[in-house]
Amino acid sequence: LIQKTQKSLIKELPKNVEIFDEESDNLIGTDKQFSSLTTVNLAVVRLMDFIVQDEFTAKMQKIISSMAEQVMTVNIELQDHLRLLVYNIESRDIRTEEFKEYLANEIKSLEDNYKKYDELASGILLQIEERQRIISEKVSIYPFVQAAMNLKQYIKSRDIEKRNLWLTNSFDKANYWLRNFAADLWYRQSSGMIFTQDILQDNANSFSLNKKQRIAISDLKSPNNIISELPFYYKQLFTNRNNYLPEFWVERKSEEKELKHFISDWNGGSAQALLISGAPGSGKSFLSYRIANFIGASDKIYSVFPPKNGSTDIAVFKHSFQEALDADSSNDLFNNVKKKSLIIFEDVELWWSKSSDGFEIIDEIHRIIRQYANKFLFVVNINSFTFNFISKLRPLAEIYTHSVFLASVDARMLEKMIWKRHVLGGLKLKLENKEQSNFHAWDFSRLFSKYFRQSKGYPYTAMDAWVNNVIEINDKDIIIRNPIILDISIFDSFLDIDLWVLQLFILHKNMNYSKLAKLTELDPEVVVGKINELKRVGIIEEIKENIYCISSLVRPYIINVLKSKKYL
Repeated sequence: LIQKTQKSLIKELPKNVEIFDEESDNLIGTDKQFSSLTTVNLAVVRLMDFIVQDEFTAKMQKIISSMAEQVMTVNIELQDHLRLLVYNIESRDIRTEEFKEYLANEIKSLEDNYKKYDELASGILLQIEERQRIISEKVSIYPFVQAAMNLKQYIKSRDIEKRNLWLTNSFDKANYWLRNFAADLWYRQSSGMIFTQDILQDNANSFSLNKKQRIAISDLKSPNNIISELPFYYKQLFTNRNNYLPEFWVERKSEEKELKHFISDWNGGSAQALLISGAPGSGKSFLSYRIANFIGASDKIYSVFPPKNGSTDIAVFKHSFQEALDADSSNDLFNNVKKKSLIIFEDVELWWSKSSDGFEIIDEIHRIIRQYANKFLFVVNINSFTFNFISKLRPLAEIYTHSVFLASVDARMLEKMIWKRHVLGGLKLKLENKEQSNFHAWDFSRLFSKYFRQSKGYPYTAMDAWVNNVIEINDKDIIIRNPIILDISIFDSFLDIDLWVLQLFILHKNMNYSKLAKLTELDPEVVVGKINELKRVGIIEEIKENIYCISSLVRPYIINVLKSKKYL
């Protein structure tokens, strides 16, 4: 519409206009005003078309194209808020004064969200008005003529440059070496033009952007699938998530101190349950099993695992709980459990969903803790991002008297975690033609600083990266490469729907098509297409038939992107 209106208006303009040049204009009022006048011819239509296209049409198209994404962002925030409000209205006693105050605050929040629409509309109108002001200034008489003169001067200078270049190249052809150098220069110029075209195409083409992501992520993974040729026992040292051997433990003083406080307070009757939270792959389960060192024999530890795809079905939870406690029936669950045993609820985010009916199992776990906390030690492991969300809707401080948050670890701790496993694996390594026996403190610090940058300090990401960086195997020797650091700008092309889906994967850990469709309320075909798209570029991987999660190698980058976009 803009282009159509623009063309119809430009048609009314004269094609060319002849005006005095700048020197003649200065002679007006002198003796030479009629004898030395010269004129220039302005291509009005072409110049006007260029100015309008450059200063108005292109900018307006950019403003309009960004509107949909901005509106969708505000809409998703509003929908999430409404869903939580509906859930709380259904689950709370609406007669209490506390609820009335809560409802008033929520209504105020909704009003604030609606104001975002007004601010968005006002911002777009201001941008349009600014474009109108600029184009009005550009097409007024003096700036228009000045632009034409500048353009002519530029074209003139370019013509002179071209002539000089032609003369220079002609002279260079007399010398054989210079002739070859000039030819190579032209080849380089054409390569640069192709490279520029590729960049422009990448910026405009979602397929090219996906290709950039796919190539970058595939570079993180084992080249030629060398990882499959590693000795099984060596690979298991790094990829087996249930390997809690004491010799692999790296001391975490403040966290272990809180474990001891919990046990001491529990023995004194003032502790109820311990919450261990942290980002995916931060080592929550390993820390849980450290409690065994302080309470005695390992046969007093019971771990309750959720299904790989998670579940909010209370019957599924009770069956898993019964199996974990090795109980004969659901009626006598604790008959065979010794007092002061440790009961660990693993990956609790998989027992929950971001929906109105997603808290039933969470509430059941809390009921069990309240009832039996005086007999058994309870530890709950949960994704910290999921915990932050649940804590807004449940009074968790009443349940968890002690808590530990596992933050990222530094390069020195990553070195200890990885090197212990490598040494136990019995293989020798070589990096950049340097044997392991010749490694010095500087080599270790430089190498594991790069692993920190790649993994963002998440231990299990660093361990996965270690085995994926093996590029060659020679009997008992492995050749490794330096870790590859992703350029996070490859994820700038994410749409709001991509960020929304990835947020749900972080909060719920693993999902299949039907679970994601239920959470997003999107058409199943859209969900299947989105998961397959993310799987193709390597962001999502299939860990079991029709069960997907974010690849551990890219998860730290995805978390950073979601944080920067306020999705986490």
